[in-house]
Amino acid sequence: MQIPRQRTKVQNGINRSTAAVTGLIGALLLALWHIGYIGDGALFDLLPAKAASSPRQPRMVALYLSGDMGFHAGLGPRIADRLTRRGIPVVTENSLRFFRTHRTPEEAGAMIAQGLRRAIAVDPGARLLLLGQSFGADIIAPSLPYVPTTLRRQIVFIGLIAPGATRQWRASPSDILSFNEPKEDATTAARRLSWAPLLCIHRAKDAASLCPTLRQPNVTRLRLPRGHALDHDADAVSAALLQAIAQLVGGRDNMMPSIRAPTPSMALSDGAPIRRDARRSGR
Repeated sequence: MQIPRQRTKVQNGINRSTAAVTGLIGALLLALWHIGYIGDGALFDLLPAKAASSPRQPRMVALYLSGDMGFHAGLGPRIADRLTRRGIPVVTENSLRFFRTHRTPEEAGAMIAQGLRRAIAVDPGARLLLLGQSFGADIIAPSLPYVPTTLRRQIVFIGLIAPGATRQWRASPSDILSFNEPKEDATTAARRLSWAPLLCIHRAKDAASLCPTLRQPNVTRLRLPRGHALDHDADAVSAALLQAIAQLVGGRDNMMPSIRAPTPSMALSDGAPIRRDARRSGR
């Protein structure tokens, strides 16, 4: 009589384990669907401005290229939210959705062009801001040559948030499934970005950052202190972006009434003020 009872206990244990594993797999698939790694979710989305911009402030609209966790997790949504509160609509792109298969610079350039056209459609008279975070920042420089010149010329500001010194053309959540993708040096293409004001934000002592290698006159490098969790400080990163946009694109007093200099948690890597003398040639 003991054997059937023991078998029942074993079977119940197996059933519970199976249910637990099934639940974990279901939760994982749901999470991957939520961030855009599986399924047919939208590549682009629009976050309308939450506040009216000042009449004295140039109208602007941003295209934001996400990192390898997509746009529904991490820093991206919080930065975009702060931009919309300053009167800047944001067209968001989900890099995890687009780059879940290997892409080429030509394909990435076509995707950026599509995003820029969506941004222009939001406000045809607005100035275009091109922003990228992590993976999204990595692919901007080599992809822009494949964006039509008429679109490139409308970009008045480029913001790179935590770009790496190398890049890949396939993304997966936190690089888990794309770790074996070949890596390319990112410096050469990035140094050709000399035709628009460019802000490059990085952590101090980050040996894998692209920012310290960029020395063009149009580049401002901004470092966050050593040990600073850049990915978790949307306030500091947003403040840096908004200050640079205000000074380099226009409308500083109206857009940034409470920020006159980099906040205490930030420092210009060369100690220089943000400049307006970005070169406009070579687009």
